[in-house]
Amino acid sequence: MTPGDIVGWTAASLMVATFSCQNPLWMRRLAVCTNLAFIGYACLAALAPVFALHVLLLPINLWRCWQCMRRHGRTRQFQCRTPQETGFLHTRPVHGNSAGFQTNRKRRLYENSF
Repeated sequence: MTPGDIVGWTAASLMVATFSCQNPLWMRRLAVCTNLAFIGYACLAALAPVFALHVLLLPINLWRCWQCMRRHGRTRQFQCRTPQETGFLHTRPVHGNSAGFQTNRKRRLYENSF
């Protein structure tokens, strides 16, 4: 197995890890690592289309990673959100609703839509 093959398989495994990630911040971090690994693979194997694609995707993933970090803060990624924080379990009576109740999140979405 050549060094190019090792880098290529590492990049492929990082891509699988990226697609299996549920946390958006970790997904973007893995995507950046994947881009770097594929850029290295493309250089070693002389694959111009792969190189061009991942050079194009790298700044996009860096930008989105920065947005995630800015939006959620660096420490929030390790904190689990409780149902009380998300607002899904808090209900209040609403007139005209067949069930008589709706979640705070739905109410906020409805109120902000007008």
